[in-house]
Amino acid sequence: MLVLSRKNQESVVIGGSAGLREVLKVTVLEIRGSSVKLGFEADPGISVQRLEVWERIQSGAQSTDRGAADVDSNRDQSPEMSVTPVGRSENEPQ
Repeated sequence: MLVLSRKNQESVVIGGSAGLREVLKVTVLEIRGSSVKLGFEADPGISVQRLEVWERIQSGAQSTDRGAADVDSNRDQSPEMSVTPVGRSENEPQ
């Protein structure tokens, strides 16, 4: 595991090299106590999920014989994440 330290308003970029053309930019937006607010800017083809949502998606995909849970039915139970495509501002129409 790569461990990096970032201060408020500092970013990390993943991808964008020869082998991985898609880009994911993660920016520290706010630090309040033990909570850190992150902003994600991603190319349109990159799925960004919270770990617990991703794990439910993966377990549902692997348990088709048990009747996989409909991932779309979980959307009302978990908050939506806003992902801004790289190269666009949050206020710009998509």
